Amino acid sequence: KDVRDAKTPAQLTIRQKFAAAVLFYRTYANLLFITLRQHLANQSAYNLFMKLNSPGSFNSDGSLIYDNLKIAKGNMGGTELTAATASEATGIITLSWDGDAIPVGGAASDKLYALVANVTSGTFRTYENVAVRSGDTVGIPVPDDTGEGDTLKVYYTFVSDVTDAVSDSVISTVTVAA
Repeated sequence: KDVRDAKTPAQLTIRQKFAAAVLFYRTYANLLFITLRQHLANQSAYNLFMKLNSPGSFNSDGSLIYDNLKIAKGNMGGTELTAATASEATGIITLSWDGDAIPVGGAASDKLYALVANVTSGTFRTYENVAVRSGDTVGIPVPDDTGEGDTLKVYYTFVSDVTDAVSDSVISTVTVAA
């Protein structure tokens, strides 16, 4: 077998994963440009996204491996949620965190950015600048086509409004209640 053969099954699989990552980045570029701004001087947000997510965040058929996706790589640590709930009745996802637990490089005024994936329906929704770190809690609308029992993956990060600091992205899984 010739390693230069561009049509081997392995090469085709890598190309499919790469294409899926490119499409994902293009679809959510506005959010990712902000959350991946802590890239190297000679590296774009796109290149950092590809480094973090291709090929490990996509299956060979191009589908997303939800638990592997990263929407930010920063210079301050991530902030874990203390609670995450979602309700079909209210149409709201409630996220809570310890607003007093500010990591090195962070500030109380850091802004929350999020991407929510409905694993059940395959829909996504982005949220930009929806809360400040010191606020402890935020309620954000669920993605379209969300119903009771659906599984949501909430990817979030805090972004400084003062410096170029960004926290590492964190993921939380939520099941939608009635």
